[in-house]
Amino acid sequence: VLFGLAPALQAVRVNLNEPLKEGTNKSTGGRKGMLARRLLVMSEVALALVLITAAALLLKSFAGLTNVEPGFRADHVLTMKVSLPESRYGKPEALDRFSREVAERLRGLPGVRAAAVASSVPLELGPDLPFAIEGKWPGGQSTEGVDDAQFRASTGGYFETLRIPLARGRYLNDLDTSNSEPVAVINETAAKMWKGADPLASRIRVGVLMSDDLVDPMPRRIVGIVKDVHEVGLDEKVPPIIYVPIGQITPGFTAMLVRLLPSTVLVQTEGSPGALAAAVRKEIWAVDAQQPITDVRTMEQIVQTSLGNSRFVMVLMGALAVLALLLAAVGIYGVLSYLVSQRTREIGIRMALGASAWNVLQMVVGQGMLSVGIGLAAGLGLALLAAQALKGLLVGVSSYD
Repeated sequence: VLFGLAPALQAVRVNLNEPLKEGTNKSTGGRKGMLARRLLVMSEVALALVLITAAALLLKSFAGLTNVEPGFRADHVLTMKVSLPESRYGKPEALDRFSREVAERLRGLPGVRAAAVASSVPLELGPDLPFAIEGKWPGGQSTEGVDDAQFRASTGGYFETLRIPLARGRYLNDLDTSNSEPVAVINETAAKMWKGADPLASRIRVGVLMSDDLVDPMPRRIVGIVKDVHEVGLDEKVPPIIYVPIGQITPGFTAMLVRLLPSTVLVQTEGSPGALAAAVRKEIWAVDAQQPITDVRTMEQIVQTSLGNSRFVMVLMGALAVLALLLAAVGIYGVLSYLVSQRTREIGIRMALGASAWNVLQMVVGQGMLSVGIGLAAGLGLALLAAQALKGLLVGVSSYD
């Protein structure tokens, strides 16, 4: 509408003397009209280049994102959610008993290689808690020696189900119960917080600075270090992660987990994960017939869902870039076609005076490419600024690419 107003305003402000002074056909609008048309072409080309550059950067970033190693194997893994009622599973013993029984029954199914129950899985929501290394935290509300980490509770078999590689030590297993020594496994990023010291056999306390029912009553011994997992998102840095046995979390934290997050049942299958969905449901209902089961998905679908926002931005920007490119092409064609039609008499005179068709073609294309060239130069500068604004959306791609 705004650009359409320009020729309308020009039409109601006709000055018949101006075209005559300029020695041009009045229908072309004179030098001012010519300049306005060229500025429009330059603007279209510049904006098209900005959008095309942004779309190309996002496309390359998305392609790189799909090649990021998540730190686990997503193939042949089936997941489903169980929203446990706090009234029956809000205590550590009840949650541990349900989780262990479900995991054990699932491991006995034909075609199941491994199974586990966890508070959450990679690339989905999970709690973040403060923790302190024993000997570095003076206690009370002091923040000295306190760091944050993602907190994940699970039964034994969690790492085997997702095939998360072990770096050192051991995995959590079914012998880590509420009656055994409190233990934890950390990832390699968390291990760096020991600043060169060996984390294995050292102790941590999770939930410090929080309410008493969320703080570990006794320190946990680090028994293993696993390879890094992209827990938050493939486009995010790997956070420090603490994995603990589901039977060893505090009563307060158990109640909070059950209240806020559904537990996730994970099954690694030999064949197609979907083929075992009905059998997995049956085994869960054998433990608790009243338990609703929702969100049945494979880990591959979870990975694809985590890429949804990046895919949407890329597709949207790509569609706008194609549209801008088409508009720029139509604009260039429209302006040049109009100018040529208005200069038919001039071209005829030029050819009558000896100009060849090639000379006329050079003149017209040269004038058109001048506008395109200036538009490209302006667009390049704008594209550099736009790319800087997109820096937060780019993964593994320089904004100057």
